[in-house]
Amino acid sequence: MAQVLKEEVRNRILEAAEKVFYKKDYRGAKLTEIAKEA
Repeated sequence: MAQVLKEEVRNRILEAAEKVFYKKDYRGAKLTEIAKEA
């Protein structure tokens, strides 16, 4: 059960990072922006 939750959180973070990188590119992206998006 915890493993499923862990994978879900990981996937949400990765999807959020992809969105932020697309908007601001790799150098312009900040971890706080990724966390807010997730």
